[in-house]
Amino acid sequence: MSQQNCRSLFMDKETDLPSQFRQAMSRLVGGVVIICAQTEQGSFTGFTATSFVSVSVEPCLTSFNISRQSGFYQLLRHDKRLSVSILNRSQADTATLFASGHSAKEDSVHYMKARKSLEYVPPICGANVALQLSVRDIVPAGDSAIVIASVIDIECFQKYEGLCYVNRSFASTVANPVVVSK
Repeated sequence: MSQQNCRSLFMDKETDLPSQFRQAMSRLVGGVVIICAQTEQGSFTGFTATSFVSVSVEPCLTSFNISRQSGFYQLLRHDKRLSVSILNRSQADTATLFASGHSAKEDSVHYMKARKSLEYVPPICGANVALQLSVRDIVPAGDSAIVIASVIDIECFQKYEGLCYVNRSFASTVANPVVVSK
């Protein structure tokens, strides 16, 4: 195997570490989800995230990161019920809407109808998977917080062809990925 010539993209030593870190992390492929909660006024709001991961199977736990300066962070401190919609490849526009920093209003987004109780936070229509969560813990971490949540309910809707985010662009995953190594 030949040795490759590796050059740093950060040749400019004046680039600060946070900028270098943002650039480096933009190359990490992340699945795209929309996390929603209910406001005190009864409407639904949410944000786009790529930091959503599983933490544990027994008990079923997930986590995601959120900016401590965001309005959604303040909402999480009062309402512990969430929905997470794992988006499909056709939902880049919806992800962009929720990522824009503007509260996505109910008239601009199609939410699924509540199928269970008033405790249900409706997920986004057309998602591959919808999860109902209950916030278990919020851990401050620098300018962000790590939210740990228990899984209350799961609904799977479609054959999985997901939406991902890499290099500051949306891309699609494939249903039958090519195995690179085992």
